[in-house]
Amino acid sequence: MTLTELDVSIANLKTDFKKDVDNCNKLYEELKSFRDAIHEIGENNNELVFVANQKWLEMKKQSESYIQELSGKPGISLSLQANTNIEKYLSELHGLGIIIHTDLVTSYRALSVICKTEFSVHSNEDTYLCSISGVCFLLDSQIVLTDYSNASLKLLNQKYEVISRTPLVTHAHDICHICSSEVAITLNKQATHEVQLFTVDKGRLIKGRTHRLEHQCIGISHRLGELYITSGSALYKYSLRGELIKKL
Repeated sequence: MTLTELDVSIANLKTDFKKDVDNCNKLYEELKSFRDAIHEIGENNNELVFVANQKWLEMKKQSESYIQELSGKPGISLSLQANTNIEKYLSELHGLGIIIHTDLVTSYRALSVICKTEFSVHSNEDTYLCSISGVCFLLDSQIVLTDYSNASLKLLNQKYEVISRTPLVTHAHDICHICSSEVAITLNKQATHEVQLFTVDKGRLIKGRTHRLEHQCIGISHRLGELYITSGSALYKYSLRGELIKKL
């Protein structure tokens, strides 16, 4: 489970809890209003008092039924079940790797293109010509790229076809790969300086946490659980939770 998935689970629990609390408050206010109305009518109009009292009893019965229904709901707790395969995998390793000695040969020869193939990443929702400002590959060979001109994030399958598109609040400058299915992008324009995290799940782009920065954010890279962000004039190191570690 990633931090983004944990945030989504907690948010869903909070939403359900708030819904139940709001419903209880609504029932309480309605019962209180009818009770106050009955007291105000008093004995001046027995017929109206009777009707209001019957309505109050009906609402009271509904409230008791709703509270009983809530009381019957099972409690929910969150716990992490560790992946035991990790420990098993590590115990089977004989080392962290091998050292390879390679003779370096200085070469001033420029890189040459062996072959070139073009694929269209345009989607029906696009207004302008696509301008790819950042791209990264996931472990399952899917591709996530930022379209600067159309202020969007796009997911491509192994055939380089757009299978998911998410509009952004402003233009995205860069993107980096964080873990198997999680990426981070930089949004920068006028008063907007943000790093947004997205998770790829079953062919969909799911928005996660947003970190608002106090400076320009252009380029972004990830290494060993830390984000390196450029502002155009400086390099900053952040944690994945958006905490500034230091300015380099």
